[in-house]
Amino acid sequence: MTNEELYERITNVLKEKGSTLSQLELKIKTETGRSPNLYIAKNKKRLPKVFVYPYLKEFLNDDEMHDLTLKKMDGAGVGGKAFDLLDDILYSLEPSEEYLYKQRLKRKMQREVVR
Repeated sequence: MTNEELYERITNVLKEKGSTLSQLELKIKTETGRSPNLYIAKNKKRLPKVFVYPYLKEFLNDDEMHDLTLKKMDGAGVGGKAFDLLDDILYSLEPSEEYLYKQRLKRKMQREVVR
């Protein structure tokens, strides 16, 4: 899933619920005390900040969430609170067998290319 597709999905689900991205930002800011800046991330075509990820579960299935979390972990570096939060999210997900099989094939093909 590309970053554009992510924000398109979020926007569509919010429209179905009669809500907006601004209201989601306000909800996240109220609950966490931190500003998620979703509009800025959307316009710059970036992934959302790490503390927003628990709120994304309502817009994505476990397979998509797993993929998105792995993408963010690649850019988050090793260690720290952000990495721990992403790790906890990954642990709580239950991706489908088909998705896991595709991930294994993808990694296997990447290893083959490196050799």
